[in-house]
Amino acid sequence: MAMGLIVYSPYILIQVMVPGLLQQSPDSGMTLAIFNLFLPLVLSPILTAAVTTEVLERQRGGTSTIVRSIRGGLNRIASLLAVNLVVTILTIVGFVLLFVPALIPQVFFVVAIPACVVERQGAMASLNRSVRLTRGARWHILGIVLLFFILAFILYIPLVMLAVVFGMDHPSTMNLLSSFLKVIGATFMAVLVCVIYHELRTKHEGASTDELLEVFS
Repeated sequence: MAMGLIVYSPYILIQVMVPGLLQQSPDSGMTLAIFNLFLPLVLSPILTAAVTTEVLERQRGGTSTIVRSIRGGLNRIASLLAVNLVVTILTIVGFVLLFVPALIPQVFFVVAIPACVVERQGAMASLNRSVRLTRGARWHILGIVLLFFILAFILYIPLVMLAVVFGMDHPSTMNLLSSFLKVIGATFMAVLVCVIYHELRTKHEGASTDELLEVFS
């Protein structure tokens, strides 16, 4: 959780400052909206990459500092952003066409970020690697992803309603609450993606955690 808060700290800061900034400069609404849209697209793959390093290290029985884990993501920033951009564009196209096609890139490319970090592959190679690793397990992955989003939605709505009931509906407070919930969701999703990657590689290749982490040695 601490890693998620650190990686997403620029996003949280902007969310807290939004109401004040809008009061001082109403014309800044469009700029802030663009930041709110695109900043998570940059931070999300960095968090997933950092969590991948941390989770694999813990599965091996070792320890990894937050700084080292985040550095592992930043070292691959160009490829990570390229991977996330491709997946995001395909997901948006899927939503425009129909809801179901939007889930296809989420399933096919679910482990592209871990592949990019652990195997030091480029963007397209990481996407192709994810397609190969998920072969034969996509229905299971789809079920897991859907379950995650359903549970996140079920938990999000009551928490927001409780905040309103207890008078915590000030814009800054609501933005802060929404940001924290986003960080929690992003962190859990990053852990889930890493575990799926580990299980897929173990299933297809019999790779141990030590072998996966050799690249960081």
